[in-house]
Amino acid sequence: MIEKIDGTILTIDGKRYDAIRNLECLEEASGRQKTYLRTPTKVKVLKELKGTDPELFERITHTYWWSQFEDAVNGVTTPTNNESEGMSLMNNESLTKLISAIEGISDMHKIEFAEQKVEEYAKQFIEKTYGKLPVTYDIRVSDTETKRIEGHTHKIFPKVLKYVNMGKNIMLVGPAGTGKNYMCEQIANALGGKFFYTNSLTLEYKLTGYEDANGKYHSTPVRDALDYANQHLDENVILMLDEFDTSSSEVATLANSLLANRYMNFADGKCIHAPKNVKFICGANTFGTGADALYVSRNVLDAATLDRFIVVKMNYDKNLESHLCPNDSLKSFIYDIRKSAKKNHINAVFGMRCLTNAYDMFVNDIPMEDIVQDAIIKGLGEDDIKIIKNDLDSSNEWYKAFKFVDFES
Repeated sequence: MIEKIDGTILTIDGKRYDAIRNLECLEEASGRQKTYLRTPTKVKVLKELKGTDPELFERITHTYWWSQFEDAVNGVTTPTNNESEGMSLMNNESLTKLISAIEGISDMHKIEFAEQKVEEYAKQFIEKTYGKLPVTYDIRVSDTETKRIEGHTHKIFPKVLKYVNMGKNIMLVGPAGTGKNYMCEQIANALGGKFFYTNSLTLEYKLTGYEDANGKYHSTPVRDALDYANQHLDENVILMLDEFDTSSSEVATLANSLLANRYMNFADGKCIHAPKNVKFICGANTFGTGADALYVSRNVLDAATLDRFIVVKMNYDKNLESHLCPNDSLKSFIYDIRKSAKKNHINAVFGMRCLTNAYDMFVNDIPMEDIVQDAIIKGLGEDDIKIIKNDLDSSNEWYKAFKFVDFES
């Protein structure tokens, strides 16, 4: 496919493209628009370049646009939207005629431009008719095995899945309600593994267990996970240590041994090793910097602890939330409340659980006033509610329900 490489300039089908500038065509425009390479073609070119000119390929990986091609080129996770499969749903006579007309155009750049328009129309049609379709990922689980995963996932799911599959310790940092626990369970399912969970390791015994007065050892999810992993070496084990930034310094030091050295002493006197099939994921609301106005019980994590992790920022994903709460007016209403709370430093969380609970109540015919009071603004004081009210869209149907909140109940 690549006919010539001259510095950073690639010649493809007789035309020159700048490898550093997103494979931009350097030829003069013909007609209204320059010739350009479609995304699948760019992926093929980058894969070929990776083998023929590793030095130039390495330079490309440091460009601002590289991230959109990284998964497809490296072949570890290859997102393939089911929207393309959904095109068959539109394979009617009108669309067939349209495609035939496009194929009859001689100017290649016009064909590609028209294809983009058809794809955009198809996407809008599918989402309007069938809702957002799940995304399929191909994840390489070994040198010879690739597993296909399908579902509605957070936008950072492919990246985190890749890191976990590489055996890296991951710390997911973000506000409450962004779906950290949910994504960890999805990762366990994706890797065909067993999921173990523990949270708020404020005391040592929650990590190591303890022996009672009769000498009986009481285990912990951490110990259970390691025991299971050693008994099932051919199965992945995902261990999530949630709310890790609430851990005391003593507990964090103990956890360091497990994360870095992959072994730890437990209260029954046994030193248990974590085999390679154990994958560690920690959840946190802060970057180990200590308490703030919203997360008052968070502790400072020292540099030795943070050094054990790849730290991934995890914010709200509106595409995923659109699947969890398909009602646009309800979703917009909650987003406005979330935005107001953040702007006014109101100590409250309006995350995925809030959207899911509110929508579940809505489809079960719970009155709107009850949904607002019981699932959305639960626990907020009168002053905070009045502040939020001033930031809301009064034309939204849910605004009326907000107005009738009973402060006395």
